[in-house]
Amino acid sequence: MLTISSLNNPAVKEAICLKKSGERKKTGLFLIDGQREISAALKAGWEIESLFYSHVLAEGKTSPVQQLAIKLNKFILV
Repeated sequence: MLTISSLNNPAVKEAICLKKSGERKKTGLFLIDGQREISAALKAGWEIESLFYSHVLAEGKTSPVQQLAIKLNKFILV
């Protein structure tokens, strides 16, 4: 698990680059925002490469996304 404490973190910078269509085409990656959308992507068979996850915002909640965050080898705690 990687913890982010700055917007200058390389993982954050890489994610921000995905706002540009050229970067998405180049990498084959895209961003999904929100528990409902992430759950829909998982049901559709998409593979999650990285998950930016706030334990503060999800505290006391149990969801498929929270369970995924625990299972993933590469998730990022913000």
